[in-house]
Amino acid sequence: MEAAIFEAEARNLQAEILRKVTAENVRLLKTMREWIRRAEAAEQQVSSLRIPGNAAAEEHAALKTQLVEAQAQVYALHGEVDAEKEKRVVAEEATEQLLSQHTALSADNAKLKEEVMRRGEDLSVQDLALVIERNELQNTVATLRAGLEGKESEVRELSETVRALQADIEKAQNALTAETRSSTQSQLDAVGQEMAYEAMLQERSTLRGQLAVAQKETDDLKAKVALLEAAVQSGTVAALQRSGAEASASRTVASQPAKKKRAGKKDGGPVDFANYASPIPQTRQAVLASYPEIDPALPPELAGYVSFTKTELSQLLGGSTQGLFVRVTKSARPLAVKYDIGEFLCPNLNQNSWLPTKPGAHGYMQVGLGDRDRVRFEDAEVRPVFVGAASQFRYFGTYELKRSQYEYSETTRDKEKEHRNRNPEDILQDYRAGTLRAPCVLLKCIGFDTEFYRELVDAAHTYNAAFGMVNAPAPAPSSQAPSASPAPAAVAKRGKKRPAAGNRFHVEGSEDEEEGVQAQAQEGPSSPKRRRTPMGPPASNGARTSMRRSGRLSTKPQPDGSKTVDADEDEDGVSSDSSTEYNGEDGDV
Repeated sequence: MEAAIFEAEARNLQAEILRKVTAENVRLLKTMREWIRRAEAAEQQVSSLRIPGNAAAEEHAALKTQLVEAQAQVYALHGEVDAEKEKRVVAEEATEQLLSQHTALSADNAKLKEEVMRRGEDLSVQDLALVIERNELQNTVATLRAGLEGKESEVRELSETVRALQADIEKAQNALTAETRSSTQSQLDAVGQEMAYEAMLQERSTLRGQLAVAQKETDDLKAKVALLEAAVQSGTVAALQRSGAEASASRTVASQPAKKKRAGKKDGGPVDFANYASPIPQTRQAVLASYPEIDPALPPELAGYVSFTKTELSQLLGGSTQGLFVRVTKSARPLAVKYDIGEFLCPNLNQNSWLPTKPGAHGYMQVGLGDRDRVRFEDAEVRPVFVGAASQFRYFGTYELKRSQYEYSETTRDKEKEHRNRNPEDILQDYRAGTLRAPCVLLKCIGFDTEFYRELVDAAHTYNAAFGMVNAPAPAPSSQAPSASPAPAAVAKRGKKRPAAGNRFHVEGSEDEEEGVQAQAQEGPSSPKRRRTPMGPPASNGARTSMRRSGRLSTKPQPDGSKTVDADEDEDGVSSDSSTEYNGEDGDV
């Protein structure tokens, strides 16, 4: 259509130019003839009059001048005619260009027609694919319904476990009350029983959290089934794509170990970290006050600190979701590689009440390191630190970690022999006075990387937006989803039901898990599963109460001078059930 318009305009322009050139040529010819006629008339007058003298010569010269001017005008008119001819040539070239454009537009029009026909065929194929995806989605809904029934059964089992633990706790309270009334010689052993009782209370709290999490997952699963049914009925492509993305995300994440609270479930709203801290003795507080606090100076868009779960940290930085020290050398994510993070710390205020309670502050980590890390932090180390409370971890900055007065720990076993038969009240008084000290590591903040924190927050928002509920319930275990759960024989030994293997959380490619497997393969089957550390003399009755991993208290004879400590499953020098491991040391802090 546009080519026809251009062609008509070109023809009109060409006709207009020809008309103007013809009219101008006619005018010039008339003018030239008029001047020639005048010149001839003037010559005739000159010859007829034969005016003598200078007057005739002057008139003759004037006429010649007029004739020359007329000829000059004629030449000028010829130049204008030539210019008009050049314009005509330019107009013809423009016409040819318009014709070529018309040809190109015609070819493009033909291609567009072919494209329209081809896309019409593609739409038919897409409709067929949509029908296939709808059928697959209906199968997914049926699978999710079956999983929902399994979750409800799991909730019932957890409820029974909680009730059984409550009964065990009542028995433990009675046992501890009777043990407290025993002789002075057994009071030191009662301290260990009291620690076991506290561990049992913590286990009960953890199981209650598991029950709440399972109930929450059941409600989320019901909502997801309702959304999928609505998507099947509507048949929209957007709903199909969303459900497909959620299904792929749930297939890549299995569940956390049943013994621990599921990572990634944030407990309600923001946590006030100060509520989890305990007062620090004045002597140690004076040491912390000597170091200036670091001001993060966050920009307005980062106002209000963002909390992360250990699952999110594992997905965004790498490493395992367990342990105090998280190594990411093999499983490092791009963000950890960019900021050269090979290891970071995740201490928790629940076990380390002297930790800093805000970014940039200083504090202590009350932890006795295992044999492998006995000399660790003798020299200062620099690591990023994420402090946790109620399963929420916040980035507090880059810290320098160093054992406080490390030389004390070298004579710990000698001191222990001196204090074996002492009264617990006297030992507690020595701790308060500072003459007896627990092993601690000083956390001194030396910086706050705002750019790293900004990228970590953005990555967390992107991750949560892409996968929705990060820790959604995983499907039943299969050959494609490996499980980290213990062997069935271990469950039978306990004589108590445990959550199914599919409830154990597992991140594919976990570095600490690979290292643990390699270490176990090197040690062989004779490697001990638990470490034993010298303690005080056994109780007078020849038996003592110890905390088992199932959360029950069991009484059995113990070897002289030994204490059972949970295995260091993730090889970070810390028991997997607590961030504090007893090494038989009470070294200076």
